[in-house]
Amino acid sequence: MNKYHNIKTELGGVKYDSKAEMLYALQLNELKKQGLISGYERQKKIVLQEGFRDRHGKKVRAITYVADFIVHWLPSGTQIVDVKSSYTATIPSFRLKWKLLQWKYRDDITVELTIVEV
Repeated sequence: MNKYHNIKTELGGVKYDSKAEMLYALQLNELKKQGLISGYERQKKIVLQEGFRDRHGKKVRAITYVADFIVHWLPSGTQIVDVKSSYTATIPSFRLKWKLLQWKYRDDITVELTIVEV
C-alpha cells in the first residue's frame, strides 16, 4: 500500500500502482485489439517547468508530472489519461500539477482525469 492507500497490483508481469490503473490498462489492451488505438505508454514523465538557477545560483528542480497513460488513438491523436481516486484528486499538489499539465497541452492534446472508486 502506498501513501495514497492504493494497493500495487501485478498482471502478466506488469506492475501497476493501483487496481484501477490495471483495469484501465486492460481496457486499453482491448481497444488496441479492436484497432482503435495504436498503443499506449505508461508512467511517462512530463516536464511542466524546466529546472533553473535562482538569482543566488541555487539550483531549483524542474516540476514534473508522471502521467499514468499516454494513449495514441487511430488514425491520429494523443490523449493523456490519469486514473485517480476521488481522494487523490483533491490533494493540492496534484491539483496544481494537473492544472499546469492542462495548460501545457491546452491546444494540441486531450488531457483527461478518470476518477475511480475501486
